[in-house]
Amino acid sequence: MGVECGLNPVEDRTENKEVAMITTQLRNGFVALIVCLFSAASVYAQTTNSMASDDNWTNAVAWSLGHVPSGTEAAEIQAGVIANAYRCRETNDFAGNLILREGAQLVIDDYSSNDFRDFIPADTNSAIYLYNGSLLKVFDGGGVAMPNPLVVDGAVTLEKGSSFNSGDWLINGIISGAGSVTYAFKSGTHPQREIFLNPPADCTYSGGATIINTSGIDQRVVVYANKVFGTGNVTISTNATVVLNSGSTPDVIDDSAALYIEGSGLLNLGSNNEQVFQCYIDGIKQPDGDYTSAQSWLVGTGTLTVKGSPSGTVMIIK
Repeated sequence: MGVECGLNPVEDRTENKEVAMITTQLRNGFVALIVCLFSAASVYAQTTNSMASDDNWTNAVAWSLGHVPSGTEAAEIQAGVIANAYRCRETNDFAGNLILREGAQLVIDDYSSNDFRDFIPADTNSAIYLYNGSLLKVFDGGGVAMPNPLVVDGAVTLEKGSSFNSGDWLINGIISGAGSVTYAFKSGTHPQREIFLNPPADCTYSGGATIINTSGIDQRVVVYANKVFGTGNVTISTNATVVLNSGSTPDVIDDSAALYIEGSGLLNLGSNNEQVFQCYIDGIKQPDGDYTSAQSWLVGTGTLTVKGSPSGTVMIIK
């Protein structure tokens, strides 16, 4: 059994024996590679179970396979569909990917607090795919980490709501992709509920990050790792606060990125020294140099350095 290469039978000559030996080695290597690829595919193969119209996650008939996602299935919310996990408990964990197509929403409401993990992949190696316009909203993270990698394509939103008993949302997955992420606080009744960002390695998404807070109460993004905002620009909007964990996050914003702070937006440096390429306050470009808590938009003992163009850079046009 093997792969036919269309070669003539090898004659009993030295040069042809060498050709035959090399051909056999290549053929065996090729077959081994194919077997390996098919084996890997079978290990990671996932059956997609999708929701095609607005409904509750726990409604079995809302899903294409006639049951809520379970086993190794991937859960897909189709474009424009809103899936609600409202005051419900889901006992059928699923291990496959979670996919939110363009404009799709998954809203995990407040009374789901102890069961937050039921609506994200049980296998921490499975990814959460977020496509343009999609929203993942969590009222109660319950202090439970979400370690799954996130892949963003287009502008997506991660929103934290809050209620009296709600807990913080710990996003510990590495975020990659060509999209942008908005970390949003738009509603809530209990102050200072936070999004914690603590991936184990650099995030690489390239579209930038925006932090907004229109809830009317004090809510913030707290950063525990470097490069959590990928390689793009960072915008801290009015009433939003970003806190850098003191001493452990000296390089949160990419050195080649711009920082935008709007209105009462606030950056709390802690004791960290952070560097950015450019800085804009309410749309006005700030001069290169060092900035401290003497500025109304900075808090902490650290220093923000705006480096601008590298010293001595010369543009040569040929």
